[in-house]
Amino acid sequence: MCQEAAEIVLRKEFKLPKLRLVKIKPARGNVTIAQYRQPLSFDLDNGTIEVNTHPDIRKLGGVKAIGQKTVTSGWAAQDNAILHELAHMIDYKCRDMFPLDAREQIGDRFDKLDTQKIKTILSQYGATKAEEFRAEIISGALAGNVYPEEFAKAAYLDRYTENSGMKRLYDMATGKMPNTSATEQKFANTMEVLFRQEGAQFQIDILANDKVQDFISSHAQVLDNAFKFEPMSDAMRQRLQRSNYIFSGFKTFHELNEATHALIDENGNRKPFEQFLNDVRRIDRTYNQNYLRAEYNFVHASATMAAKWEEFQQDGDRYNLQYRTAHDDKVRPEHAALDRVTLPITDPFWEEYYPPNGWNCRCTVVQVRKSKYPETPHDEAMALGEEATGKDTKGIFHFNPGIQQKTVPDYNPYTIRRCRDCDIAKGKTKLAFIPDFQLCRACQQIRECYTEREKNNSNNLKKISPEEKHNIYQKTLQEQFESIYTSPSGHTVQKHLLKDIHEMDYKRVLDAAKLFASENDVRMIPNIHESETKIRQQLGLQGKRNPDLWVGNDFVDVKSPFSAKNIVRNANEAFLQGAYACVTDHLCFLDKSKIKDYAKAIYRAEQYKKEAVFFVIDNKLYKITTADL
Repeated sequence: MCQEAAEIVLRKEFKLPKLRLVKIKPARGNVTIAQYRQPLSFDLDNGTIEVNTHPDIRKLGGVKAIGQKTVTSGWAAQDNAILHELAHMIDYKCRDMFPLDAREQIGDRFDKLDTQKIKTILSQYGATKAEEFRAEIISGALAGNVYPEEFAKAAYLDRYTENSGMKRLYDMATGKMPNTSATEQKFANTMEVLFRQEGAQFQIDILANDKVQDFISSHAQVLDNAFKFEPMSDAMRQRLQRSNYIFSGFKTFHELNEATHALIDENGNRKPFEQFLNDVRRIDRTYNQNYLRAEYNFVHASATMAAKWEEFQQDGDRYNLQYRTAHDDKVRPEHAALDRVTLPITDPFWEEYYPPNGWNCRCTVVQVRKSKYPETPHDEAMALGEEATGKDTKGIFHFNPGIQQKTVPDYNPYTIRRCRDCDIAKGKTKLAFIPDFQLCRACQQIRECYTEREKNNSNNLKKISPEEKHNIYQKTLQEQFESIYTSPSGHTVQKHLLKDIHEMDYKRVLDAAKLFASENDVRMIPNIHESETKIRQQLGLQGKRNPDLWVGNDFVDVKSPFSAKNIVRNANEAFLQGAYACVTDHLCFLDKSKIKDYAKAIYRAEQYKKEAVFFVIDNKLYKITTADL
């Protein structure tokens, strides 16, 4: 249940609706768990949520199982049907409090959204009609999900921000502030685990407990939401999420350690659980509300700058980098001193003073032409950097999130200075000697838990033995593929038996394959090592790598750049694999009106020798040939 999240919006803003138990028999597999009935008059009440208590629901696995199934299948944004109906009430009340003008009522913002995008990011149910879209956005945000700002605006949440509760909801829905609804109950579960351990001393192995791990993962997910829609490579995103998990683990260690002291009362007796839980609520408020806001902002800034660094690296040393502040009256004087510092990307300055340079730092870095701005002398820049971060006496913020690929430095408020140079922090998971410090032992436990979690994570690539590969390659080429999709035109998408559905780019490639299948049969090709000559010869592959798709008689390589200016390089990479380039907008914004400009840039570079290039924008396929230009 998500009462805590709903309370954020409802507290002092709306009255709760009435609850009424009803029995509605499931029909043809369709199950109604709850439904909202609008009031006859706004002056009477806020309506009624009817909760279905029909016994047949148990035969279908129960309310919780049904809810989880709807999320797993992509049908619903979250698994709580009552929360969805509560969202209908909130939407209904807001539309009465803040009525739309006639023009907005005629042209609903929902109609302008791409249906497939709604199904992919929100839910299938949210794509059925406008009122369900709004309820799915509201309930999903209350449950801790984050959505693109265009979705929140399409649900008219930006129109309701005069209401303080709805302003918080809008900020949570768009990732501008953390939503801790998912962590609140899990904090209580974590404290219960601590309460039930024997003795009154903190035991490090408690960090590996399933409920504690659930709390750590939930906290990490809140931080992950800070950059959910920030364009970056999958590899960078995975490493930043790992950093969030480890940071959350250290933070949980401190919360548990602090809570241990609340187990015993002033007489030396163990407190009842209710009293203990009430006493440690202040720890939850301090760590997971007060501290979390600043940490969330820092993670957002770090991830944004890590993505920019990754983009900068694509251009090598063609441009210099320039430090920029927000140029308003909120800029710290010490940060203002760094404004316009200009240096090559290879200068060590960026290893120390690349933003963010403190809590709630809004500074950034941009690329500039070398001929436009003179370089700042290195020693002068370093002196300015030292002056700018002078209040950071511990040196916590002297790190580059893009180089280290971490949202939070190894030395942070929950660790110690020596963590910065520890081999474990550098990736060495096994040490011959672990210092006898609780923090060090907790560090090893947290990282081992992360490794174990990744092993059990369904997103990990499936390991296939050489013998299994050999047996598959012995089949005929036709037998090595299985059909997974048939388009309305009758063409199929076939997946090679070795194509792993857990690859990070699998869905992007599949989405493109389905679009190509409108006119051709398509085969999805796995990653085939250069030593596997037989299958490479069967497929006619060139070079050491191989493209993603076999479309009709041609190869197509699906590229998802994280910046539009990387399109030319991506197209050239596809050509070197003997393939047509298919550039998608999954990781960056591509302007549909500029498709021909993108294609001209590709052909102008003269390395791409194919007569056509493809683009996927807003789930539509575009083909631009040399004759079109």
